[in-house]
Amino acid sequence: MITICLVVRDDDYHEKILSRLEFSVNFTLSSEKINSIKDLIEFNIVDWGSKHRISKNFKYFDRSFKKKIKFFYLSPEEIKKYSNKHTNYFNEGYGYNIAAQNSNKKLILIQAYDLFFDKYSVFNLNTFVRNLPKKKNR
Repeated sequence: MITICLVVRDDDYHEKILSRLEFSVNFTLSSEKINSIKDLIEFNIVDWGSKHRISKNFKYFDRSFKKKIKFFYLSPEEIKKYSNKHTNYFNEGYGYNIAAQNSNKKLILIQAYDLFFDKYSVFNLNTFVRNLPKKKNR
C-alpha cells in the first residue's frame, strides 16, 4: 500500500551510513511483521553513485524482507549528468523521483535514510492508510 522512498550515497560523508540504513529499513519491516501486517510497506532505495554499492553490502535481518526492498543504482556518470548544478553532485530530488516512479503502490512516503517506524508507528500508519476515503468514480 505504501512505498517508502530513500536516497542514499555511501561515500564516507556520514559515518556508518550502511549500518544506519540497514537498521532503519530492517527495524521498520520488523515492526510491520510484529504487528502481523502484510503488504503495507515496501522500500525503494536509490543508491546515488556509492563507492561501494549498497545493494551488494546490505544485510537483511530476515530473508522475507528481501522481496520488500528494491535498489536502484545510479553510476557516477549518471549523477553528474543530472546534478551538475548541485553541491557534490547530489540531486536528492531527482533520486526521490526515481524511487517514486518505480513504485506501483497507492501511496509514496519520502523519508531520510536513517529514520524508522516502531511497532506503534507502523500500527498507526496501517490504521491511517486503511481508513483513507475511497476514491469516487467521476
